[in-house]
Amino acid sequence: MTLEQTLDKLAKTLVDKASQDATSLQESIDAFKALTAYYAAKQRHAKKAGDEDDADDGFSFAGSNEVSNDSRNPQVRARRNS
Repeated sequence: MTLEQTLDKLAKTLVDKASQDATSLQESIDAFKALTAYYAAKQRHAKKAGDEDDADDGFSFAGSNEVSNDSRNPQVRARRNS
């Protein structure tokens, strides 16, 4: 078993345990934070390796921080200090 497979298995175990009714809200939140960081790192690694097809599961944070160049939502420009 490779390291990636081991980490994926651990992530699945965390999801299963965090989803149980007996798990406290704080424990579920902590698991969510850890899994979010793991998912983001996995996506970055996949893009660097060129394996974007393998990492595409239909969910993406892409575009969530993009600024629109739409004329109805102009970008704010900084003033020069004179």
